[in-house]
Amino acid sequence: MGLPFLLVIVATPIFTVNGFIPNSWLGLSSPTSKTHAKISEIAILNVAYEFLESNPRPIQPVKQLAKNAPYKSPTKLLKSYYGNGVSTIRFHEAIKDFTDANANVDFDKSSKKLPSAHFDAETFEDSNRRLLRLRQEIISAITAGYYKVGREKTGQLFHTLQDFYSHSNWIEMGNHEPHHSLAVPGAHITNLAEPNTETCDDCGLFGKCKNNILATILTNRKLTSGYCSSQKDRKGKPVVKPEGVGKCSHGGPMDSSGRLYARGGINKDSNNPLISPHYYHHDEATALATDASENILRDIQKVVGNKRFKKYLGLHVGGTMCIVIDTTNSMSDDITAVKNRTRKIIDKRNGTINEPSKFVLVTFSDPDYGPAFVTSNPDIFIAKLASINTTDGGDCREKSFHALRLAIEHTDHHSTCFVFTDASAKDAYLKKSVVALAKYKNVKIKYLLTGSSRGRSQCDTSRHLRAVDSIDSSYADVAFSTGGEVITLSKQEIMAGSSVLDHSLSHSKVTLIYAGQQGFTDVLDGRSHYFIVDSTIDELVITVKGTVINVKIFNPSGDLVKSTGNIFDAVLLLSNIQVTKLVNPTTGKWRVRVRSIVMYSVSVIGTSSVDFSPSFGLEHGGVHPGVEEIVGRPPKGVAVFILINVIGDTAKLGSIEKLEMISPAGQIIKTMTLQTNKEMGKLYAKTILPPEPFQLRVTGSDVIKNQFSRIFRQVVRTSTCSISTDRSDVQQILSAGSIGHIPFKALNSGAPGTYIVSAIDSTDFVRDLKPNRFVLGRNESIEGKVSFAVPKNVRYGTSSTITLVITRDHSAHEFNYFVFDIIIQSQEIDEVPPSFTVVQRSGKCLALENSCNEANFTVAVEIVDVGTGVFNIITAKESDSSGLTLYEFTPGIPGSIARADYRGSCCQPSLELIATDVVGNVGKFKVNVSSEDTNTMQTDDMLLYIVMIKCGIAVLLVVMCACCCCVVYHSKNKSGKRKKNTEIGKKIHREEVTPDKLNPPSCVPDLERYKELYATVETKDKHAK
Repeated sequence: MGLPFLLVIVATPIFTVNGFIPNSWLGLSSPTSKTHAKISEIAILNVAYEFLESNPRPIQPVKQLAKNAPYKSPTKLLKSYYGNGVSTIRFHEAIKDFTDANANVDFDKSSKKLPSAHFDAETFEDSNRRLLRLRQEIISAITAGYYKVGREKTGQLFHTLQDFYSHSNWIEMGNHEPHHSLAVPGAHITNLAEPNTETCDDCGLFGKCKNNILATILTNRKLTSGYCSSQKDRKGKPVVKPEGVGKCSHGGPMDSSGRLYARGGINKDSNNPLISPHYYHHDEATALATDASENILRDIQKVVGNKRFKKYLGLHVGGTMCIVIDTTNSMSDDITAVKNRTRKIIDKRNGTINEPSKFVLVTFSDPDYGPAFVTSNPDIFIAKLASINTTDGGDCREKSFHALRLAIEHTDHHSTCFVFTDASAKDAYLKKSVVALAKYKNVKIKYLLTGSSRGRSQCDTSRHLRAVDSIDSSYADVAFSTGGEVITLSKQEIMAGSSVLDHSLSHSKVTLIYAGQQGFTDVLDGRSHYFIVDSTIDELVITVKGTVINVKIFNPSGDLVKSTGNIFDAVLLLSNIQVTKLVNPTTGKWRVRVRSIVMYSVSVIGTSSVDFSPSFGLEHGGVHPGVEEIVGRPPKGVAVFILINVIGDTAKLGSIEKLEMISPAGQIIKTMTLQTNKEMGKLYAKTILPPEPFQLRVTGSDVIKNQFSRIFRQVVRTSTCSISTDRSDVQQILSAGSIGHIPFKALNSGAPGTYIVSAIDSTDFVRDLKPNRFVLGRNESIEGKVSFAVPKNVRYGTSSTITLVITRDHSAHEFNYFVFDIIIQSQEIDEVPPSFTVVQRSGKCLALENSCNEANFTVAVEIVDVGTGVFNIITAKESDSSGLTLYEFTPGIPGSIARADYRGSCCQPSLELIATDVVGNVGKFKVNVSSEDTNTMQTDDMLLYIVMIKCGIAVLLVVMCACCCCVVYHSKNKSGKRKKNTEIGKKIHREEVTPDKLNPPSCVPDLERYKELYATVETKDKHAK
């Protein structure tokens, strides 16, 4: 699924949109309109503020967040909470996930014309089912740790939910609060306009359209929404506006249904009357859409808990510490170094903003690898590292790519994975899949190689004895493509060399220069490399790799920076790498001069609060013009849009003017002038990309007119082939024991050739892929499908990342990829919470007010969820958690029993347990042992069911009573009058059971009222006689 952002500027706004305008690229036609993107961003920032304000930093809080002061940018909010040194990249990218997926609903082929995706055509029940389905998917994804998937699903939910307030008559009915039954399990939308009920009157084709919703609809508070032309249901059947009924239309110039009676429309998508007939209600609609979006986020927080919610919103600043390590016998020195270095890093960063939020460890040897060990507890991670034992390695090659791919799956976006090995890969065929997944998640791969990695053809000698004289080319390709690096060390140097972990894990790192593949230099003069330091740079790390003779650093004044200076810190000086750190460098143009007789590379990394993130997109035509973001490599020879998202403290920036494409060696390939979209504050350019590999660099000036420069380290390659799938397809949702498929489309824009497609996942759900080999001519495409089979014992909430790779036969570099996720959960919407059963109880707390400390009570309960399985069990009060004992259970197995024991003091004789299932349904169990009533232990839901049953019995008794009276009454009448009296008896029966004749709150029949009714009918009968 491409995540689109609109980038087409239209001079004359002749278009229609299914909902609020997706984002501000189209906002130029109505500058003050709030878009789907803006509504979502405001809601996210408001809820993020609430979350941070209620969860202050436990160690050295920066300051109190301003009360009731809306934070209008992610950077300002996080800086106020964490301080100036914080990196805001994850929060920025998280918001982008939400807003791009929201906009994509208007572009995706399965949703852009689907009425239930937009609350169009009075599809209220179907639209609400869509919301409930998406809510279920969101919670499943978050609980499984797939936060990006959760954000994308939330963006889709936001779009449909926000459209309710723009497309229905909820605002026109005078409502000032969101509809409380939307996306709420167990709730239902009521009082809907019937299909044959007239709802609107004519109001003209264009311009303002007031009072066109019928007064009877508004007075009776009947919900209706507009029809829009060209829409189809999920089966492809056209959904058309009924003729002659007088139904409302969506409205706008491109909605042909607005030309049918009743003409006009009711949408409030913008405050431009040419687009929205009810433009004057736009502000009210956006206000309620924002409130409703905030309520969704708060609901998700309650279900998934604060820890997961923080990562879901991207409010955590620490990345993943990911280590992939070879455990064969020759790696004992490396393993010892990693253990020691990791402990130092964790101790140093504990309690700071640079503390990792997640730890991932995957080991490999031959033939084994994994499983992945994942934790957020640093002490547990250190203990796991300490338990690693070395083994024999079999042959000289290892399954390093299997291990690396598994580690990347569990690694958070914008992190770094470190690979330690002294062997080459025996599974290099997975290289393209690993590169695809790493680039999709923006994970850098850094290799620390000791000994030779050419393979172990000389296995009769120990790996300790081999010199560092070769690098596995597949390792170099992966590092090069992902913006990482390969560092070769001797076994004696690994302890010192492992310090690169510390530098790489620091936050707010930006690349100022990277020049790889540099040839040998003149022995005397060397080669100079220049870089710019602006006013936002606090620290520099200069790395030169290769066997060099001499490295010298010169400041902007031309003076040599001496190692005895107070800003100089020689961090690492080994045979094959030199690392120098400079603190508080002066602004201006710096120079690094290198003298070397071999190939070398040089990089300069700075610490700064300002960086950028690029993305590529293709123009999207049709009713909803825009640009759809590319997942995978951009196409070769085709004009693409490049969107530049500036990350961080933009107040320190003056301007960013140029975008350069530079070779990995540092030479400029192409320079472009960036254009600005003032509505979004975004920069972009449109161009045909070069055929050779390149990196992107932006240049400009800071706020005090110093030069400014940043490089995006990932290497970009274009491709003539592409592969994609519709990721919003409902078939992404698979249940345990099910078989399903997802369609894909392969396209070739280059010369004819043979292509091979592969699908890889770590869960082995993929069973088949057809076709997997085919010939495509120029501009030809082919459709196929990936088939899945999910075992019956797979728990709900399990997720799997699928990587589709298309490769041109016999080509090492001509390939492309597409990455998506599937979630295992129930195909049905689960609205039933977990239930509780008391299996054991001991102790009573009666009349123990003065001696309660001397008595305890115990309760043992079994919890089961038949829908999607129990996920979590907690006490309602955190103070009670110490008395709770949970027996081990597997979350997400429907019908599986979880047991919880509680031991408490009679000083606090009440207890409440809360259990949630995989999709967020909440069951509660309450007990008070100070009461003699042993039946007080009931769940809230059980109480509700009991009340419902009692009410049902009462109603049944009323009906039976009425029927008996009718029989008795009829038997007293003469046969000649039986027909007439029977009709009167029916009247008694009908009046007796209507809701307004009973007393619903008590659910007890009103016998006195029944007697009155009977007497009234009997009097009427006498008069009739």
